[in-house]
Amino acid sequence: GVPFNNWNLFEARFVALIALVLENDNNYMDKRGARYYLNQIFNKDALRQWSLPKLINYGYDLNTGVWNESPGYAFGVMKDFIEFVTLFDQVLNIDLVEQLPVLKKAVLVIPEYLFPNGFTVGFGDTYHSRLPLESAYKLVANAQKNNKTEQEETYTRFIKTMQKLSGTSAADSHTATGNFTSLFASAAVVLKESIEPGKVEDYVSPAFYAPNVSYFVQRSGMEPYDGLMISQAGSKGNHAHSNGIAMELYGKGTVLAPDKGIGTSYFQPDYKEYYSQFPAHNTVVVDGISSYPEMRSNHGFELKGSYPESGRKNEIPPTVTYSDIYFLEPETNADQRRLMGIVRINDTAGYYVDIFRSKRKEGGDKRHDYFYHNLGQDLVLSDTSGKPLPLLPTEKLAFADGDLFAYDYIYDKSSVSTSDDFKATFKLQIPGKPVVGMNMWMKGSTDREIFKVKTPPAKAVGRGLVADTIAKLPVPAVVVRQNGGAGAGPFVAVYEPTGLKGSCIK
Repeated sequence: GVPFNNWNLFEARFVALIALVLENDNNYMDKRGARYYLNQIFNKDALRQWSLPKLINYGYDLNTGVWNESPGYAFGVMKDFIEFVTLFDQVLNIDLVEQLPVLKKAVLVIPEYLFPNGFTVGFGDTYHSRLPLESAYKLVANAQKNNKTEQEETYTRFIKTMQKLSGTSAADSHTATGNFTSLFASAAVVLKESIEPGKVEDYVSPAFYAPNVSYFVQRSGMEPYDGLMISQAGSKGNHAHSNGIAMELYGKGTVLAPDKGIGTSYFQPDYKEYYSQFPAHNTVVVDGISSYPEMRSNHGFELKGSYPESGRKNEIPPTVTYSDIYFLEPETNADQRRLMGIVRINDTAGYYVDIFRSKRKEGGDKRHDYFYHNLGQDLVLSDTSGKPLPLLPTEKLAFADGDLFAYDYIYDKSSVSTSDDFKATFKLQIPGKPVVGMNMWMKGSTDREIFKVKTPPAKAVGRGLVADTIAKLPVPAVVVRQNGGAGAGPFVAVYEPTGLKGSCIK
């Protein structure tokens, strides 16, 4: 393994659990008992095994509390760190919580990954999932053991608020079972009934930026059905994908425009060839070849501006939000700039704006491909009068045509060349729920070709976000190919999630 991610913690935890069954150092001729090995873990550094403080200072942004890996891995690392703190507290009566203050911040910041339905965003090697609350329970246990009233109240309220958001049972106790750590576990944690849940807006911001994972989120409301949210991700930190400026869109209770996730696993060809590459994301590919190293990546975006400012909670919800993001696409040395925003029409409706400019610095642009994937069983492309576009089968979007091999995962391809505005209508029928959809309008431009295609399933959306029958379906997508550059004539789109009330946009 390597010392800069969760592998370091795997080894440290393994050694720590063995150390805790040893006796004191003085009981051994070589003086290597429990405290010797715990001291190695906590204070000593080696090439492949850093001390816990060094790892914390390397991986956590001390200002935001965000760990520098994709969300699923970040949650696991947070859990492992706090498990160490708990073991030291319960077995050795050493309270490390105040010595490692970023861990308390890390627990409270994870709701910044949440969509309004209580599921997390899906960038990098991760899945849309509920927030893990085990670390918060351990901080409640730490507070109860060490008589820290304010800490107990803070994390009890946090737990109850997140349980209320997700609709899960507000269990009144929590303890580790079924593994070696349970040998050291104290009594179950009992949450005080007198502490009431708070508001989810206490823990999420209308806009939030985490530069160490190149993540920006903007929200308009946290109502599960009517809330609106854009998640944008670059490629920074561990378990990142090669995706440029990627985005996910939320609407009417689900993540309508998801990232595709990890694929079968990151040991399998579909991960390397497709799921970790640009065409699996809602982004723009330059000349069919945009790519760079995935997994541990250093290709984040630059936030040029946003409204509101990052991290400001409990203010009047904005009716308009925006982000202005710049990215240097390294494979083609291309400037990419994406302006995205939310416009709220009323309490139940609103729309997204997307303006994406992309051009090579040296010129000579061949083509720029705008990818948009949306969950659904049906996709219709039409002109501004509602008449279906005259699509014809095509063999373009292919490795044989000079594009990335990821393009060969795209199938059922048809297209039409047009410079006119057009509309795409996606419809998603989730079992037992009303039909939801996404209307996409795009401004026309010269030398454009519009594609209707199918793409592989979105592996990130299983595990409860949608039914397995939906998660296994191919994802319909629109690909807009701009021949030449897309700088002066950018991709300009408006997206509107729709439900029973239909569209509010004429």
